[in-house]
Amino acid sequence: MPRHIEEALNEIIKTTDKSGDTKKELKKTIYENVSTLRKLFVKMKEKLEEGNRRKEKLDKETNDQKRELESCKKVINNTCTVYKRETST
Repeated sequence: MPRHIEEALNEIIKTTDKSGDTKKELKKTIYENVSTLRKLFVKMKEKLEEGNRRKEKLDKETNDQKRELESCKKVINNTCTVYKRETST
């Protein structure tokens, strides 16, 4: 989880701990919500990393296909050149 998010959540917890006048139920709700936010940020990070891995895989496949296409173009061009020479003689 990015540092600034973690720091902000920790600050909420510290502030809640310091405020002695806050009712127990309210403190409990704050702790639960901070916990939920932490879990959600972790899931978001995991999804982002998964998306990046998938993008890298697709980029690699795309580059492989481009190389294959270029190779096929060279073969076709060579074949056409040979055919033109044969028909011109």
